[in-house]
Amino acid sequence: MTTDDETSLDPLGYLLFVTADERFVPAELAQRIATLNALLKDMGSSMHEALRTKWLHSMHEVLADCANNVYSLSDELLGLSSTTLKALQARFHEIVEGDYSTAAEGYDEASSTIALTPGEPLKAASFLVFAHFPQEPAASDRSIPWAERHAISDSWELHFNAGIALYTQLPHACLCDCAGDAFCRASKTADAVRCYQQGLDILARRFLVRRFVRVGILHSPLLFV
Repeated sequence: MTTDDETSLDPLGYLLFVTADERFVPAELAQRIATLNALLKDMGSSMHEALRTKWLHSMHEVLADCANNVYSLSDELLGLSSTTLKALQARFHEIVEGDYSTAAEGYDEASSTIALTPGEPLKAASFLVFAHFPQEPAASDRSIPWAERHAISDSWELHFNAGIALYTQLPHACLCDCAGDAFCRASKTADAVRCYQQGLDILARRFLVRRFVRVGILHSPLLFV
């Protein structure tokens, strides 16, 4: 993936960096997830009723396939794929339908999926990203055109930021924040506070706030979206 989604502080950007990429998951699954994301991103609230129904049907099919693990994924990648799909479905309810209560529950469930997945799915995903780092050309190598060199450098930075974010559990905290925001809009204050606190606890456990401020990835502890 090479769009701005991966460098944003939207948790979906970090999750999609892995689950919508054929380097990391089976091609068919990556394409299904990428298609759902592209339709949601391109159409948003203008998605017409027939397409909404088709989108949800496709979502339920791929969720069922993940539940049955038809792609024979490892526990970590299965949990990450399920988390991505649940977050996409929550985003659909939020953006397309304006149903903040259902969206909040979806983000909350996506966050719980990460927490309940055996192993550490985000850390495992970070290892995959680091293993596929693009090789930067040597500074002295003038045979590579400037535009190509610049593209390679951008790709390297993209992989680095995504890998670090995944390793340090940032998408998990982001999902908690998304849930908190949606609960706020649904006037469910107690649930919002719970989710915000969960996000802050994740950051505190990983000592992320100060670390991310230093490297310029995090501008404010929970202002992710």
